[in-house]
Amino acid sequence: MSFLNLLKGFVKTRILPYKPLRISKVVWNQQFSDGHWDYLKNNEEVARYGVILSLISHYFGNEVSILDLGCGTGIICEKLDQKYSYYTGVDLSDEAIKQASEKSNKKTEFLAEDLLKYIPTRKYDIVVFNESLYYFEKPLELLKKFSNFLNNNGMIIISMWDNKERNNKIWKTIDKTFTPKDQIFLSHHAGKGWFIKTYFINGKNA
Repeated sequence: MSFLNLLKGFVKTRILPYKPLRISKVVWNQQFSDGHWDYLKNNEEVARYGVILSLISHYFGNEVSILDLGCGTGIICEKLDQKYSYYTGVDLSDEAIKQASEKSNKKTEFLAEDLLKYIPTRKYDIVVFNESLYYFEKPLELLKKFSNFLNNNGMIIISMWDNKERNNKIWKTIDKTFTPKDQIFLSHHAGKGWFIKTYFINGKNA
């Protein structure tokens, strides 16, 4: 790698300010309608979802309430196979929620809401941000907001793909405020990788 490329990488990751990904609600709806995000059900994603489910089971077992923010079509909910006491999935896309709502039952709900405006009506054991934080201008503020809706000893799980120019800046900001409990890195044969971290906010493990 040339010195110029190294310099460009340093500027992007260390000097330039964080810039979120920006996708409008119209585009989200179109993408979910067209099946653009169906690849999230492919084998390459299995390990990442497996880690998230294992963390949920390890710390809370089956009697756990979950708030899944940016839930898409409800893949986490589907993989949990109703091994929870209550689950709420929230997403900006009406189309995603329409598809996810096929999984609704007395302990499972899906809501089409803007996370910047959404206020939960109850508290949860776990809040999940699965590949969703980097779409927001102020991810730390969003994290703080929803940490207020955790039960005592509640946990936040965050998964973000390994994008050093954008997502590493988010991690650094978060880790200055909250101490991670678990830090896991995964990658697959195509070279894509993810970081998954947990944070205990209100309880004795914080």
